[in-house]
Amino acid sequence: MVSTFARLLDSGSWATTAGCLACAGFLALAWRRAGRVGAVLLLASIGLAATLIAVADDAARVMVQGLSQAAFLGTLVLVLGLVRDAAVTSPTVTQAGRIIVHQPPGRRYAALAFGSHLLTILLNLGALSLLSAVVRVGIGEADRNRREAMSRERRSLSAALRGFGASTVWAPTTIAQALIVTSVPGVVWTDTAVFGFAASMLITAVGWLLDSIEGGDGGGTGERAPLKADDRRAVLLLMVPVGLLLLLVTALKLLFDLRLIEAVVAVGPMFWLGWILLQQRQGDGSRIRQTGARLRGVVRDQFPESSPEIVVIASAAFIGAAIAALLPALGLEGMLNLGAWPTAAVIAAPAVFVITAHQIAINPIISVTIVGAILQQAALDPTVAAAVAVALGAAWATTVVVSPFGISVLLLARLAERPSRIVSWGWNGVYAPLALATALAAIVTAHAALT
Repeated sequence: MVSTFARLLDSGSWATTAGCLACAGFLALAWRRAGRVGAVLLLASIGLAATLIAVADDAARVMVQGLSQAAFLGTLVLVLGLVRDAAVTSPTVTQAGRIIVHQPPGRRYAALAFGSHLLTILLNLGALSLLSAVVRVGIGEADRNRREAMSRERRSLSAALRGFGASTVWAPTTIAQALIVTSVPGVVWTDTAVFGFAASMLITAVGWLLDSIEGGDGGGTGERAPLKADDRRAVLLLMVPVGLLLLLVTALKLLFDLRLIEAVVAVGPMFWLGWILLQQRQGDGSRIRQTGARLRGVVRDQFPESSPEIVVIASAAFIGAAIAALLPALGLEGMLNLGAWPTAAVIAAPAVFVITAHQIAINPIISVTIVGAILQQAALDPTVAAAVAVALGAAWATTVVVSPFGISVLLLARLAERPSRIVSWGWNGVYAPLALATALAAIVTAHAALT
């Protein structure tokens, strides 16, 4: 983290070198906590590093680039963890979470999907933890029968997972957007955010429609009791930290000409500090002492708990950079000859590749980086590149709910005590391809209409 912030301040090459060494040292120490997926990705990273040394003339440069990207994304995970730490103790967030879950059947899916969407901007994966815990408490043996309780739990958790995925199409605090706008040449977040938001609403509507068709526990019917004034106020208050975070990220990016990921990393610690200070009710001296104690707890307990996630993301980032460097030698872009493809195929094919690759455990971080390397050589028209970026966001949003190897699916499967293949293919096997196909059709049509 220190080296990353030093790089933001343009402190020179020493910050990049320190970050690479720190990242390599961290991966060497954390492999025991990485889990099976992380260990496999680490071994793949080592194998690719050896390949680079053997065949690439600029192996050192590529390895520094890969480790720098890995260190940056690892820092992003820690920064998002800081924001999550402040959010989980906010009365506004916890109250809004309970209200979102305990909606009547007629609006339960929409409340969970949109609520998860908003909470993910602040909590990232923590949104799934919060909502799933409340869902499991609120839906259970108190229902009329166990079969109905299991149906409600499945549909409620699916709504939360889909809402989490939908936020990755546009939200700047997600790793998906940080990587997409970095990988796709000539694309900036401010150019694609509006279209990405529209695509996220479209795939959310697809999920809502499927849930309404399924019915079963009265999910599409039931009395739609109006929200109480206090409930409306709690949900509206949730928009305050969400809006403020987005505003700060956008302002910092535009004012200082930062990349999206740099703006998020820069804003995160300040946002955490301000939110924690607001939550403290004691005098100034007590606020400072309590905030210091809170920070020590985060560094001592929360940061080490993020090790498995960081190992997966950092390894995938290094693998993507290494493969991207090896692609020109393979002449893949020449073989693909993207210039001869129809525009619709150029937009849709990368998205289909990302969701398909994730079904065989190829992380979207790797596949999106590979797509970016191919597009870099293809020199696409800027409007086509922007459409590809939005399509990649839609692919990421759907693949994180349908791949049994995704971090979000593995987390929800553990919390719900279900096999990951049930949560992914069983619960979302129809939704994900249908939602992606609908989004791609809309993106292709919009691009044709606007150009």
